[in-house]
Amino acid sequence: MRHLILPVLTVFSLSAQADEAWVTLFNGKDLTGWTPILREHEVGEDPEGYISIEDGTIHMYRDVPEGDAEVPFGVIMTDGSYSQFHLSFEYRWIGKRFHPRKEKLRDAGLLYHCFGTKKVWPNSIECQVQEGDTGDLVFLSTSALTWMHPDQQAAREGQGKAGLLPEEGGVLRTYPKGGYIGRFPENDKAQGWNTVEAIVHKNDYAYHKINDIVTSRLLDMRRPNGDVLGSGPIALQLEAAEIQYRNIKIRELSGYLKPSQYQLSFSQVGGLKSQPQSVTLVNTSAEALPVAPTLLGTHADFYEVSAESLDPLEPGESREFTIHLKSDLAEGTPSAGVQFGDDVTGCFVQLAALVRSAQDENQEPSLQSVLRSLGASIDIGSEELVHSTEEDQVGDSVVARAFSRVNWENFKITPVARYSQGGELAFGIYDISNGEQVELAKLKASSAQVADAHFCLMPPSTEVKELDSYPEKFGFYIKGSEHIARSAADLSEGAKLKHSARVYRASSFQGRRLESAYFIAFEGTGNGDYQDAVFLVEGVMIQ
Repeated sequence: MRHLILPVLTVFSLSAQADEAWVTLFNGKDLTGWTPILREHEVGEDPEGYISIEDGTIHMYRDVPEGDAEVPFGVIMTDGSYSQFHLSFEYRWIGKRFHPRKEKLRDAGLLYHCFGTKKVWPNSIECQVQEGDTGDLVFLSTSALTWMHPDQQAAREGQGKAGLLPEEGGVLRTYPKGGYIGRFPENDKAQGWNTVEAIVHKNDYAYHKINDIVTSRLLDMRRPNGDVLGSGPIALQLEAAEIQYRNIKIRELSGYLKPSQYQLSFSQVGGLKSQPQSVTLVNTSAEALPVAPTLLGTHADFYEVSAESLDPLEPGESREFTIHLKSDLAEGTPSAGVQFGDDVTGCFVQLAALVRSAQDENQEPSLQSVLRSLGASIDIGSEELVHSTEEDQVGDSVVARAFSRVNWENFKITPVARYSQGGELAFGIYDISNGEQVELAKLKASSAQVADAHFCLMPPSTEVKELDSYPEKFGFYIKGSEHIARSAADLSEGAKLKHSARVYRASSFQGRRLESAYFIAFEGTGNGDYQDAVFLVEGVMIQ
């Protein structure tokens, strides 16, 4: 396998399809291909002329005089629907503002994957267009996964919840419908023309560029009922601020490099060699695509990438890339990203790491930092290493007296973290009706591949046993050094603490959305740090 040492940043080429003709969405003369939708107006009607065409631009509110007039909000929406595309347009603010936003920031927006009735505002994903905030994310009756600032109080001032690019340390969150993610660095200009680009790959992945700078990224776009949101018309807003749009163009894409996962999690302790992680890329396009990786972010030089070849991938082909976290790093959580191929038909994968200086109990990471490094959208209620063992619920934890299967075909138990004393650690399930335990596997004491097997993320284990039958109602256990810890608070054996496990609903993990899944965090001794062994369990529900 050839080993590649990569630069922190390079300038991307546009695309393997860069020579293909862009399609102009606005002809510069009229709104052919677009439908105006104004509040309190019939669809397609604009009798007052709030939308006009001037010198090759779409000019919003041009003929409305400055003053106390109140104007309707609205959009112009494409007649066509788009799924996988690269959209580009320019905008500039002209000056006038009107009620009901006369005293507020000038505001507009790009909407895509619009669906449902033609209304103001249409259900969609919004790339905000607003003074100082262009590129922010707005979910209009939609939801997605995106990356948040780990410390909301320390984030830049501004609107909404604070987002942060994953390559700069953003923490993956499942954001529910109707949210606003902002407070990103300011990349737009108050004067002159700004360029906005949206690169969208169905419901899988999208990101926004403002004046050629990536501002925000998101994954797994959904409708309110949970169905995937992968296509729809495109719209541009008018929102009581005089604005011009021009050079609106789009190129539809036949596919991209789809990664097997959008986040990789690494751990390291005391300079020991970290366990490498791998990602497989599949070319879903009809064209051969470049795959060369580029490391991004403040901590890009902490990582290396290796692959058998950097030759372009042919349509339908796949290739595995291995990413290594360098040894002898300082303690912390160095995040970065790797862009494979170009910035239109390539893909982005977040690299998240948890590094500790020594392999002892004084250097154990908190459960919160463990879950963040795994891309888990959970608030455990404390940043501290140790927290309450007596309260029934802490943070997002839930009471789980018993579990039952949703579908055994989807049942899976995965060890995702272990920070405990050395030695093998047995885990399994128990029957709620009689307490009978069935060992499924053991976390390994050490391995040739993982020198810090009892102090790492994604710890190695023996093969998980598949049973011929399972109890109707069951729980999970580990055989800790001081007691048998069980997921039900009153069923642990020999424990001196009320709760020897915490259970959390799992909505995301390493860049993928989860359903019918839980994280179970065990305390195998008695100090209350709950990361002695952490498991992701899928295909179950709480009874």
